[in-house]
Amino acid sequence: MKYNRLIAGFMAAVMLFGFAGCGKKTTADKKEKEVIKASVEETTSEETTTEEAAPADVFGGQKFEAGNTVIFGLYTPKNPKNTDPIEWVVLSVEGNRALLVSKYVIDSQPYNTKEYAEDGGEVTWENCTLRAWLNDDFFNQAFTDAEKSVIKTVTLKNSDNSYYGTKGGSDTEDKIFILSAEEIGKYYGFQYIDEENACGYNQDLMISPVENLIGGNKCLMWEMYKDNYEKTYKNFGYSEDVIGRKGATWWVRTPGIAGHADSMRMCTACKVGKMGDFGEKYWTGVTETRVGVRPAVYVEF
Repeated sequence: MKYNRLIAGFMAAVMLFGFAGCGKKTTADKKEKEVIKASVEETTSEETTTEEAAPADVFGGQKFEAGNTVIFGLYTPKNPKNTDPIEWVVLSVEGNRALLVSKYVIDSQPYNTKEYAEDGGEVTWENCTLRAWLNDDFFNQAFTDAEKSVIKTVTLKNSDNSYYGTKGGSDTEDKIFILSAEEIGKYYGFQYIDEENACGYNQDLMISPVENLIGGNKCLMWEMYKDNYEKTYKNFGYSEDVIGRKGATWWVRTPGIAGHADSMRMCTACKVGKMGDFGEKYWTGVTETRVGVRPAVYVEF
């Protein structure tokens, strides 16, 4: 690099005069140092300018407002060729930073590949394999270097399950994650609350899988038929738009009922049901491979 060659030349000059043991600083020496200083400043300025321009280059003028949809990254589930653009819903905007969640279920994965944590204890977001998959495999497959540069590392609070009291584990630092029970309540809320069964319903939580996940038992899914809508979900405040929609079950970061090797009970995690129903009372065993994934991410735009 130009910067390295200039520094190397400067060090050679310093060593030469040092071994000579004497000599005054000449006008030529001062000019050489000024040239080196100017080159370093120029290089730093160019690098800074490139970094600052990255968000605009990545998003190309897309509008970041809560409720809008933006395109960011490419990912095709169960296929090494990532050719499908990922659509994201903007959940919130603060300054030049936005929280996004995928509009569709983009893949199906287990929350953890084993029934318990490596030490035989509780599986939490901190130690689950889904977290590792999102922040490694998915992160590297779905995004270019330029796109990765606008994804922010954030500290996540992993709260306990409010129904069972299951410990949520330590806070974590992540680039890619999934929503928690608290975040679902904050950004979605419920159109209808079933107090008797400790859950709520929202048609915006009834999320379809991408086309590549439909069929072949790749994802736990159910279609909203008109008779179901008329008998039940119309009364929950759902609009007719949901008729014909295929809803998938998808993971939530919050743990479900506690599991432990000593009790011979598999660890569990919360999930949103196929019809947009959710409550911390409801969970699925962590090794279930057909539960969907909706990645969430904070980006700078």
